[in-house]
Amino acid sequence: MSTALDTPATRVLQMLAAAEGPLSGEAAAERLKLSRTAVWKQIEVLRGSGYTIVAHGRNGYRLIAVPNAAVPTEVLPRLRTRTFGHAYHYLASTPSTNAVLSRLAARGAPEGTVVVAERQEAGRGRMSRGWFSPPDTGLYFSLLLRPTVEVARVTSLPLVVGLAVADALAPHLPAGEPRVKWPNDIWIGDRKACGILCELQAEIDGVQHVVVGIGINVNIEARALPVELRSIATSLKMAAGVTVQRAELLAALLDHLERGYAAWQRQGLAPFLERYRDRDALFGRSITVERAAGALSGTADGVHPDGSLRLRLPDGRIESIYSGDAHIAAFNAPAPG
Repeated sequence: MSTALDTPATRVLQMLAAAEGPLSGEAAAERLKLSRTAVWKQIEVLRGSGYTIVAHGRNGYRLIAVPNAAVPTEVLPRLRTRTFGHAYHYLASTPSTNAVLSRLAARGAPEGTVVVAERQEAGRGRMSRGWFSPPDTGLYFSLLLRPTVEVARVTSLPLVVGLAVADALAPHLPAGEPRVKWPNDIWIGDRKACGILCELQAEIDGVQHVVVGIGINVNIEARALPVELRSIATSLKMAAGVTVQRAELLAALLDHLERGYAAWQRQGLAPFLERYRDRDALFGRSITVERAAGALSGTADGVHPDGSLRLRLPDGRIESIYSGDAHIAAFNAPAPG
């Protein structure tokens, strides 16, 4: 795990990035007060993180390419947040970023702590479903929140998170995309591009913390998807045809999350309802909601200020749905307004 930027490796990286030509190992050693062998070791650390650095004999080293990955050296300099992401833990692989962050939360990790994994071996969504998490193409991370709100308000938090994700993804997509599918998915067109899992830890006296897990298909291509997912999943690259810089995307997303979370703590979901309707993937659609108490069918009619789904039944009554899976027969994006 790594949370610090001021390390010998990052100082070598800064020198490589600033150099107009090859960086002399001797010059780097002198400036950093290290041996030339120590400088070489830091070069190897950077190469292990995905940086392409070539040696030019006695002339030194040249930085050729940076990794398209959420490594700390790429994410932290881009942060515009006050606290989100400043405690940053990067893992090459882990079964679940939510599980790692839950342990950190129990040991007192501060709000805004982020755990990122290049690959999740046992990524999961709601109802213990698996989440396909291949390396090098997605963003898989968890964010620690310690909201000072009543427990009941937390039911609306996934929608606020969903809007923040949508706002961060929108600049990379065609107009009108993406859309938020209640309660916790992000769709591009009629296919899922992101899943959100909020896990609450609460006691009698209130909320202890919430671990927000987010998995985004960023640069995965259709041929890399398992056959069973090809008709229901997509990615930013599949939708827009361009490769997205993942560190830049994560930094932007953390900024949107921090601002949305602060507004939600002050005012709840109410300020977000109009924006939510503009991005609502279900509004006006005939849907069936699978619940523990049984399935209900009707027309999606937006959400209540507490985050519950408004389901208009065939007889005109409104049913409030607090949990469940909503399914539609076909998807045609409604016109904005």
